[in-house]
Amino acid sequence: MTIMCRLLAFFLLAFTLLLPLGYAQDYITWGLPEGAKARFGKGAINSLKLSPDETRLAVGSATGIWLYDMNTGAELALLTGHIDSVGPVSFSSDGRTLASGSYGEIFLWDLETQRILKTLKGHKGWVGNLGILEDSETLVSTSSDGTVRFWDVQSGRQLKTFKAYPRGLGGFLASIRDGEVTAASFCLEKQFFALGYPDGTIRLKDARTCRVTKTINGHKGHVAGLTISPDGQTLVSDINGDKTRLWDIATGKSLQTFPEAFSFFGGALLFTPDGKTLIIVGGLSRKNKVEFWDVDTVSVRAAIKRDIGKIRALTSPADCKTLVTGSSDGTVRLWDVATGAQLKVIASGHNSQFTHLAFSPNGAMLAAGADTTVRIWDTRTGTHLFTSRHLETAVQGSETFGITTPIGQILKLVFSTDSTKLYSVNSFLSKGSRVLPNGERVYGEIRSWDIGTGDSENAELIRDVSVLPLTEEIGEGAYITVGVKLENGIKKDRTYTSPGLAEFASDRRMFACKGRAALHLWDATTGNVRLTLKDPGGIKALAFTSDGKTLASAGGWRENTIRFWDTTTGEQISHITTTKHSQWIHALRWTFGLATSWSEALAFSPDGKILASGSDNGRIQLWEARTMRKLFTLKGHTDYVKALNFSPDGEMLASSGAEGKILLWQANTGKRLGTLKGHGGWIKELAFSPNGQTLASASEDGLVFLWDVNRFIRP
Repeated sequence: MTIMCRLLAFFLLAFTLLLPLGYAQDYITWGLPEGAKARFGKGAINSLKLSPDETRLAVGSATGIWLYDMNTGAELALLTGHIDSVGPVSFSSDGRTLASGSYGEIFLWDLETQRILKTLKGHKGWVGNLGILEDSETLVSTSSDGTVRFWDVQSGRQLKTFKAYPRGLGGFLASIRDGEVTAASFCLEKQFFALGYPDGTIRLKDARTCRVTKTINGHKGHVAGLTISPDGQTLVSDINGDKTRLWDIATGKSLQTFPEAFSFFGGALLFTPDGKTLIIVGGLSRKNKVEFWDVDTVSVRAAIKRDIGKIRALTSPADCKTLVTGSSDGTVRLWDVATGAQLKVIASGHNSQFTHLAFSPNGAMLAAGADTTVRIWDTRTGTHLFTSRHLETAVQGSETFGITTPIGQILKLVFSTDSTKLYSVNSFLSKGSRVLPNGERVYGEIRSWDIGTGDSENAELIRDVSVLPLTEEIGEGAYITVGVKLENGIKKDRTYTSPGLAEFASDRRMFACKGRAALHLWDATTGNVRLTLKDPGGIKALAFTSDGKTLASAGGWRENTIRFWDTTTGEQISHITTTKHSQWIHALRWTFGLATSWSEALAFSPDGKILASGSDNGRIQLWEARTMRKLFTLKGHTDYVKALNFSPDGEMLASSGAEGKILLWQANTGKRLGTLKGHGGWIKELAFSPNGQTLASASEDGLVFLWDVNRFIRP
């Protein structure tokens, strides 16, 4: 039976490859940037909003604004054009106009024509909240620049602007006294807003005059969350280290105190439209738990018990009986407020990020992973090949299927040479390492997934067939925040996280994995360590030559050196010093946030003659591997170069980094061939298709693009 199933899968795949190219879901090609031929994934969810008649749902995402049919979950439209990721969205009361906010701009959309009516500019930061008043004539917006602005919807003219602090010396002294605003909530109809501060103080301000109308004291701790009830009479405050409270806005007195603190970081607060139920999403310390609280009795009515990842957005329909959530697992779901039960999945594919990529050697499949989840697409149709109903993240009818690995972070993905298996190397965080029944501690795993098994009625594309424990300690990598300037000019803080580092040899039989104090070479078939190499510390990148005989490793903040290792003996063959800084100067520059020229990415050309290294200062260096001689220095990136990949024929080099653009280079001359733009976040990995005609890119914005690089190939 198994042989017959494999034959059936083979013939189905062969038949698919003979079909003309065409994507089964049209939305995969909606609103693509120049040079892209498909988009896998829809972008991380930032906001949700229901149309007044509740037939449509708008999702603000890293891609743009997705419009869904609430009944069927069908994609209706994708609105693109913002300079960056879309934040808040809001419908007019007649449902004909949609407002969307991003960095420094607000768009007004005609939903019938799907065109931009007006562009509103004035904010100098991220637009945080948007609302079109009931008359559909006035728009109110708040921003990270500390301003509240009123706009005329018809003309796009700015009517008035108010700052969190008044102008003049008084406002300056008030800003020093109060400190940073840590939480805010706006009441559109009554035109006032609440601001929270680090010392626990809450101030209510009139939006028309920006004067303080009331000051609420009584908390001890950082104000982390605020929300105002729909009728404008009640305020909820969540404080780090203190219990959540309800306040009477008219008197400033405490009405109720919740029985516990919710440690708000990463959470959310939302009233149902009738104000009778408060929806509380706990932060990290509460594992993103969602609870429905009765406001009158301050007791829990129900809770969502299913783990769906971090809640990124909420909206409540007018009937107050249901809740719509958007979460980091990429789904938009509808819940019963009374019971906490899931009613349906409205949409899927809105992954928070992708960090790893792998093409199958036959080019028919593309795997993308992030955190503990792997997704696979058919590269010709954009659809899943089979439905995997038993997998936790699988969604029936979606364009992808998911594999949830019950372990730590994914470090690397690779298909077997015959495209029948997918391998993933995964690491535990040190506190998350587990102990096997024999007492052996597991610090990571290599998992093997079987491709193309199953029967015709209940087919499974992927089946977990083996798990090999990795018992040597795997390093957790760096967890720091760096400020980067994107290609569109916007400055953002990027969390530089790496749960570890792994790289496969081209034959898939061996992989290298960075430990805390050593560099291990593992046998992929047995899970045993073959060699342990001396690790100078701070390794940031690894690369094998195509024959697997040499491994290159690049040091981090403690070094500016690339080392070459013999994978048979474990001996260091040679090294390259990438900069002239001493280790002390190198470390000093890193301490003060200056570019250190440390290598963040490595890649060998297919013939092993050229090594490319990318650094934190945005420069790429090409080295002759045999002589260690520098061939070229490639300039074009403005910040961290995090991904490098040569085309299969070795003629083209692709590079990407923190600013969200991809540069294509001619490998033998160092000439820039072209630039690909479209991502709104840090591009974490690049992969060429086996025929070299397609480049895939994975980013923290939750998108995977397939780029047509044919036009850059010399005839």
